[in-house]
Amino acid sequence: MQIYLSGVVRDAHLDAVTRLDDVGVVIDFSYKDMRDERLLREALNHFKGRGMPLIATHSKSNSRGSDEYLALVRGYKDFFELIHFNADCVPEDMSSVALVDIVKLEDIEGLIGKVKSIGITKSMKLTQVKAYVSPLLPYLRTTGTVFHAWARADKASISSGVFKSSSSASWISGGRYGNTYNYVGNLRLVTHHGSKGQGKSVRLGFATKCKELGIDHDRLMADDLEAVNLWNARQWDLYAKDASLVSGYWTNRMDVKMTSKKTKSFDSKDLEHELALPQQRALASQDAGARYLRSCDNCFLSSSCPAFAPQSACRISTRPKVDTPEDIQDLLNRIIEIQGERVMFAAFAEKAQNMGANPDVSKEMETLTKLVKDTKEIFSVGGDEVTIKAKGSGVISKIFGSYGRGGGGGSKPSQSEKIIDVSPLEGNDD
Repeated sequence: MQIYLSGVVRDAHLDAVTRLDDVGVVIDFSYKDMRDERLLREALNHFKGRGMPLIATHSKSNSRGSDEYLALVRGYKDFFELIHFNADCVPEDMSSVALVDIVKLEDIEGLIGKVKSIGITKSMKLTQVKAYVSPLLPYLRTTGTVFHAWARADKASISSGVFKSSSSASWISGGRYGNTYNYVGNLRLVTHHGSKGQGKSVRLGFATKCKELGIDHDRLMADDLEAVNLWNARQWDLYAKDASLVSGYWTNRMDVKMTSKKTKSFDSKDLEHELALPQQRALASQDAGARYLRSCDNCFLSSSCPAFAPQSACRISTRPKVDTPEDIQDLLNRIIEIQGERVMFAAFAEKAQNMGANPDVSKEMETLTKLVKDTKEIFSVGGDEVTIKAKGSGVISKIFGSYGRGGGGGSKPSQSEKIIDVSPLEGNDD
């Protein structure tokens, strides 16, 4: 998903965003200096040279249909990825770049295929948007229409697979309210509010990071407006770089060739993911997929699944083979591999970010250790030793004693509370 920074209506804002690399920019023509032809062309050429996508808009909706606005955006159409219009003011020759907002979800069908992007406001709940859009995905893929999220660039929206782009003006809150942003990786952008929590004091630990980003740390500590804007803009730029790697229903599928350690190489018509393949690294047959009664068009993963095919049954096998002890061992080994990969990647991110010890890495390591320990216990051979666990005061408890209820788990010899004579009963004839 592509993230755009909006709210660029001051010279200080424009100066900060011109130093970025991966984020997009919303050009707001309510910013009067942007209506100056020389400044506008200079800014547009700069952004185009850096490969930064742009959206044209006007913060006043009644101006998005004016002749002045139309003349401006038409003259610079080739510079913009999207151009914001009111629904009743979209020129026919601009529909391929038109971005139109909706008032209610029911308006979506009327815009599919007629505009490039449909704007979704923050007032519409993400869960409702996903539920409404899901049945329309095949139609959206065919027409190429996508969605833009206004004032919504959180992790949930990015990961939803619904929005191809989003925009936010939150980055300028540092100059307004003293907020400080810090991108810590894994699509987690931490906000330190100026009036609560760590507030501005968190900036004390940013000296090294400021040096890496070319920001004067002393000026940042002194609450210099230019330094604060640049710092926050840089954090959003890093955030946008990772967000751009998250795809959705608009992503093109490519033919790839996969190999397996356990099977020979094979070709696949759709991009397959390692985690989607079972132990033998092979897709399930059509009959096996049918058992799950899953349809690609109605699947909640359809927006991001690499094996999606319209009007098709699910072709991904998630059923492990557990017929023999070897199969169970192989399954547990794969689980350990998955968790091990998480640990190694989290440790790499910790070093790359140079932000000190990350508690999330420790949690992942503890989980991996527990998995290895549990696997070892499952397949351990105890020889002639028999471990019996019992609860309550039944016969088993009386025979083997109370050890275990005190936390020993039955690993020590029993000390029975009461001896029961289990010798054969004497008959009446004896």
